[in-house]
Amino acid sequence: MSGFRLLICVDGSRAALAAARYAVATVAAQGGEIRAVSVLENGDTARQVDARGRHQRPAAARLEQSVQAMLHRVTTLGDDREVAVDTAVLRGDPLRAILEDAREWQPDLILVGRTGRSGPGSPMVGSLAMHLIEFTEWPVVVVPEPAE
Repeated sequence: MSGFRLLICVDGSRAALAAARYAVATVAAQGGEIRAVSVLENGDTARQVDARGRHQRPAAARLEQSVQAMLHRVTTLGDDREVAVDTAVLRGDPLRAILEDAREWQPDLILVGRTGRSGPGSPMVGSLAMHLIEFTEWPVVVVPEPAE
C-alpha cells in the first residue's frame, strides 16, 4: 500500500484523540496505513479487594475495557473516513512496548498526544513523548490537546 504508515500511541486523553484525528485525516487525503496502540503496564493487573474482603472487579479488567473503548473510537474515526485502522493492546513498560512494536511494524511516523507536563525548564511534553523522541529511530509528532 502506498502512503504513510502512521503509528498512533493512544491513551484516554483528548490529545491522543487529536493525534488519531490527525492520522486519519492524513491517510484519508494521501493514502497509507494506521496502527493504533495502547499500553497496559504490568502493574495494571492487580485485583482489588473492598473493605468487606470481597474481590471487586479486577482493576485490570476496567483498564482493559477503557483501552478497548479508546481503540474502538479510533477505529470508528477511521471508518467514518473509509480508513482502515489496525489496533493492538501492548503489555509492559510503555516505552519499550511501543519501541518493540514500531521495530516490528516499521512506521514512517509515530504520533503521540501531549498529555503530561514536565517540570520547570523542561519541554512542555509528557515523559513518554520525550522518551520516544529521544530513543526512537522514527520521526515523532507530538500532538497537543485541542483548545476548548
